[in-house]
Amino acid sequence: MTNQLFLLWKEADIKKCRGKGIMICPADKPIYGRNVPTRESISYFQTDEARTLCSRRILPQNFALIFIQHSQNWIYSFNGKQQVNLKCRQNATWLTSTWSLQGNGILHNASACHVTGQNFQLYPATEGHSV
Repeated sequence: MTNQLFLLWKEADIKKCRGKGIMICPADKPIYGRNVPTRESISYFQTDEARTLCSRRILPQNFALIFIQHSQNWIYSFNGKQQVNLKCRQNATWLTSTWSLQGNGILHNASACHVTGQNFQLYPATEGHSV
């Protein structure tokens, strides 16, 4: 089975994109695997978890992982241990590292890196333009 991925975007996120047909968008949102339970994804994919995950709770036991880009950093929140691979370009070479993350934290200077985990992918943010 192929890995099915999706984005949780709002209309404001799509308005940041440029182009027609093939759109180029800022790399400031994570791409989730289909098996990551979020309120939005289980409603869209009509999974059986909807009743338990979408109940009103302050902090559900199994909440979806969260990534927020802030400047050159990624702020994260995991409900359990997550192995994360970072692939960052330094000068002319790519450096790869693996981290075991849990809870809340910040991946410093990682917005220009490929960040992958079991159920998500973050693409590097690049700045600039072409003529």
